[in-house]
Amino acid sequence: MTLEHTIENSKINLTAPTLAKSESKLNFWIFFVFIALGEFFCFRYAFIHTVQNTYPAAFDQTSYLSFFYVVYENVKQQGFISGILNSPPLATGIFFPIQAILYFSVFGASRFSAMLINFTYFMILQLCCIKLISTLSNKKYFAYLFLAILFLMNVPSFRVGGILDMRMDFIAFCVYGIFLCSVIKSSYFLNRKWTFITVLAAGLLILLRTLTLVYVVGLSVSLFAYLLIKKWSLQRNKQSCQQINNRLVNLIIFCFFIGLITLPFIWLNRVTLYNYYVIGHILGSEKYIRAAQEGITNMLSACWFYPRMLLFKQIGISVLSICLFFSVIYSYFYITTRKINLSDSEDYAKWGIGFFYILFSILIPLAALTSDINKSPVVASIMVIPFIWLVFWYWLYVDSKLQLSKQIIRILNVSAIILLALGIINQVNQYHHGLSKNQKKDLAVISTMYLDIGNYVVSKQWENTPIAFDQIRDYLTSNGIVIIYYETNGKLLNINTEKLGGSIFAIDKQGAINSLNNSKVLVVNLNGYPDKSFFPFDQSIESLRPTILQYANQHFNKLGDYPFMDSVYRVYVKAN
Repeated sequence: MTLEHTIENSKINLTAPTLAKSESKLNFWIFFVFIALGEFFCFRYAFIHTVQNTYPAAFDQTSYLSFFYVVYENVKQQGFISGILNSPPLATGIFFPIQAILYFSVFGASRFSAMLINFTYFMILQLCCIKLISTLSNKKYFAYLFLAILFLMNVPSFRVGGILDMRMDFIAFCVYGIFLCSVIKSSYFLNRKWTFITVLAAGLLILLRTLTLVYVVGLSVSLFAYLLIKKWSLQRNKQSCQQINNRLVNLIIFCFFIGLITLPFIWLNRVTLYNYYVIGHILGSEKYIRAAQEGITNMLSACWFYPRMLLFKQIGISVLSICLFFSVIYSYFYITTRKINLSDSEDYAKWGIGFFYILFSILIPLAALTSDINKSPVVASIMVIPFIWLVFWYWLYVDSKLQLSKQIIRILNVSAIILLALGIINQVNQYHHGLSKNQKKDLAVISTMYLDIGNYVVSKQWENTPIAFDQIRDYLTSNGIVIIYYETNGKLLNINTEKLGGSIFAIDKQGAINSLNNSKVLVVNLNGYPDKSFFPFDQSIESLRPTILQYANQHFNKLGDYPFMDSVYRVYVKAN
């Protein structure tokens, strides 16, 4: 054989793996784009048939959406920077409205553009998870399984806190998972380049939801302590100590830049944050109302609330069953067929830090949320991705010890593909779960009521419109009227709720009269209040009902009656 033939054969041998790798990457991107396009069409279908032209369900997103539209109008009039600076900041998530304005600037100011933010983060989360799992193992069934679990979990389909609800919780669920993926990719701060990427992910997370600073700081302190203890126990192992030193340095760099990015914003909004978290969640009495609303009656129910929400509400029985089934299978394989290919110290260095960090990424949010008497089911979603990663970390650890036959690998591949198919079917069903005829009828009447109120306000050329309600319901809010009218007519109204209907706390007769005097619009339920309410306002208003109706008939004009939600609501308006 000639030298030329030898060189040519060498080139072929060298380029073949490269071509195979390139082809594998191309196949991955084709697969992901195909999945993403399918999800987008289902997402848009669900938005059009369940969200578009309806009032924003649940209280939080009405506040956020109306705030976004106000800021966007300021940006249109004053320019991006001036408009942002001259708008009130959202201290609980400083970057939250800014990203909405960016989307509005590109896609137009609409609720779909706002919801598209949720969809974008969910796609990024999926990409990060399956890319990372593919780098940790060359077995394809792990990536299929992870994607299947993301599709089978309950979080995206929730009416409150799901992908079609514009609030911080779903975005925090995604970005916290992205942050965890970046930490794992950095080999838990061993890689300097990925440490800086982790800084960006954590900084974004905190600026989108300020509370997560507690989680990031808690994780950093816990990891720092873990590494110091580990260094002391391995002081004779120079190589391990050097790795620990590198991690400690990178962790300090991480904390420094996180402080540099986030602390100035937190300091500037310290008063608002104090009022929201300290007064609202610690010193105020609202926390007891929220706890009663969620059925919290004692310490045991308080401690079990978030684990219950995480496991059975957010993750769901189907995903838990899959996790349990494969964990039992892998445990059986580990006991019967494992191979020993690493020393105990190497094993601990490689896997132990992962178990520690992922576990604490669940425990620290769990401890912080449980310590708060004010309970909310949706915030438990932030622990979902760490829980899934903890399960997969165990599977990956066991898999590294196994020598599975080709037949077993083939069975696992088929099983993962079947589960992925079931996950896709589940996503399609959730997105195509439409509204009933009665729901559509009720929502149409509510929208009509909102538009009638808005048209009357415009006809009177009121610059400021105080409004009162005789119930606390998510479909009886001033922000809901502002949103529907802006989305329908492109005009931003200034409507604000008086104390009557604007607070969950009880109101007395004089307070109700004062609110009625100030109000230009009043909405009352002519059928009374048949359902039980945890809100002191609703409990106090029944005795004031004759006074409110008498005042309304004397000082207001009737705009119209609107039957929905098994009641008839009457809208009263003042003539001037």
